[in-house]
Amino acid sequence: MSAAFSDYAPDLHTFCKARLAKLEQCDTQLQRPFKHTTFSAVAFNFGPEACAVPHKDSKDLRFGWSFITALGEFDGTRGGHLVLWDFGIVTEFPPHSAVLIPSAVLEHKNMAIQEGESRMSITQYNLAGIFEWIAYGFQQKHVAESIGKEPVEWSNSQDKFSTVF
Repeated sequence: MSAAFSDYAPDLHTFCKARLAKLEQCDTQLQRPFKHTTFSAVAFNFGPEACAVPHKDSKDLRFGWSFITALGEFDGTRGGHLVLWDFGIVTEFPPHSAVLIPSAVLEHKNMAIQEGESRMSITQYNLAGIFEWIAYGFQQKHVAESIGKEPVEWSNSQDKFSTVF
């Protein structure tokens, strides 16, 4: 998963990898969800019929990407489709499919599956709060000072999106 992230968003991958390494140096007891991942968090949705409503993941890193993997036993031509509302895209998303999306800013969901089928998912992502904590020198930024302001290192966050296609 991290290799795909590196292939499609190398600048963002490097940014996340460096920040998580910095965090691990600050506290050696912290561990990533998976050994070499560049994501700070993982969510397991065990189903049996995991289906999300349209949403944006507002607690995720705003300019970050999430890696979503569909699992289970279902007919991907009849259900489980990935819907990207902002682009008007509905695409088949069968078991063992995976996608990288900017989940904090892109409204998304998956469609229901057929009766008797099962769908689960694994999503890896980066929590904004962890990256803010790192950016502010491993301390909480005073709330009154931080309203409407992002860490200085995020000022050109759009530059972290790569154009490798």
